[in-house]
Amino acid sequence: MTSISTQFQLNDQQPVVANLLTQFTLDDFKRVADNIYNNTSFLYSFVCNGKEFDLNNEDEFNKYKVLITSGTTIFTIEHMKACFLPDTLVQCVDRSEIRISDVQLGDVLLAFTTFGDIVTTVVEDLFKHEVDEYMEVQIGENRLYVTREHPFFVGNGNFCLLEKLHVSDCVYSLIDDKLQSTTITSIKTIKAPRYEWGSSGPNWYIARPGICIEGKCLNEHCAANRQLVIMNIGIKDFDFLNESYKMSKCPQCSTYVEPITCAFNNCVWRWGGLLQSKPGIESKEVSGDWKYADNAYYRSDENVNAAVVWLRLILYAKAK
Repeated sequence: MTSISTQFQLNDQQPVVANLLTQFTLDDFKRVADNIYNNTSFLYSFVCNGKEFDLNNEDEFNKYKVLITSGTTIFTIEHMKACFLPDTLVQCVDRSEIRISDVQLGDVLLAFTTFGDIVTTVVEDLFKHEVDEYMEVQIGENRLYVTREHPFFVGNGNFCLLEKLHVSDCVYSLIDDKLQSTTITSIKTIKAPRYEWGSSGPNWYIARPGICIEGKCLNEHCAANRQLVIMNIGIKDFDFLNESYKMSKCPQCSTYVEPITCAFNNCVWRWGGLLQSKPGIESKEVSGDWKYADNAYYRSDENVNAAVVWLRLILYAKAK
């Protein structure tokens, strides 16, 4: 049986020689790529003679595969933006679950191939990215927080980026130790107001990692009079109603400042509490999902002094 000798080139690494059948199919190509890239071909794009191959469309692939001939170099482009948020749980080989942020080099995790086989894989590298938006995806009973570039397994050896998926599309999830097709019921984009650091801000507007609360100093004798100031709370659980009186102090003059809103920096955070929408209405438990704040300043959309009655409001922050 005759074959085509090609080579795969990733960045400045040594090319890897591979053989394809003369009449190779899309599955043949994926199998060769998976052998080279440890069953992670879906994390890469493949370009030959200036044409990027679409591995999710067999007709398109077949149209351009004639570009691959003996001696051809197939350039491999790595996608680096595909990430889950740090609190996402992953399964270890013993079926226990750990946060993805706690994964270490050498850990053995469960994974699956492009053919749907459940396999074990060893963590060889770790990547962290800072983003100012992510997606909330409801898949069956599972809710995921992931960047829009993340690939999802859609069956038949194919992966599809989240940004190309829609509500009612089906993806595969590991349920009861086997992959099962599950319907996407909701996709939301989550954005946080993000402020890059400046080098010339006043010393009363400096944020440290964790929870920050903001308000205007009304001390006429303070240099920050009628200016927004930041009160740094830090990495902790903060009882807003019971602790603000002693911690919401102007960093310039130490007088009490009425909080207006809160913000977060370099942490993972959420809020929860007991809310009464208006007098005479029964209060209810409310909470927000965990969110990720990178090395920037994220102001919450929640006005902590809004025209509602907070009977309890707890802000949670932990190291990312």
